[in-house]
Amino acid sequence: MDLNIEDDTNIEDDTNIEDLVIENSFKILTNQKWKTYKLNIKTKNLLENLEKTKVKREREDFQKWLCRDIHDVYAEDDAYLPVHCVLEALCEDVKSIIMERGCIISNEKEFRDNVATMIYKESRYG
Repeated sequence: MDLNIEDDTNIEDDTNIEDLVIENSFKILTNQKWKTYKLNIKTKNLLENLEKTKVKREREDFQKWLCRDIHDVYAEDDAYLPVHCVLEALCEDVKSIIMERGCIISNEKEFRDNVATMIYKESRYG
């Protein structure tokens, strides 16, 4: 869903704070209308630090998820089995199927990262 600002610029619901900061002003939705507020340096620094903290926390949450033991959900034995091991096995299986069909993956790291991100976002943790 797009939200319209008075100057006809569109902003999506999941817009980053940095996208709303325009030079020395800040656009914010109040009472269903977009208003522009002037920023002082402290407010601008605060907003930038909030955005950095948000990104850092999202990365930390993703890394915690990668190390999470899947036996919390599904237990066959008492061995520790982290999510990243399951993802590696999944990617290896998919790569072997692709190679059997005569195709290649040009960037295996990007493929692995995209698979992990997709599964994380579809999980209850993402």
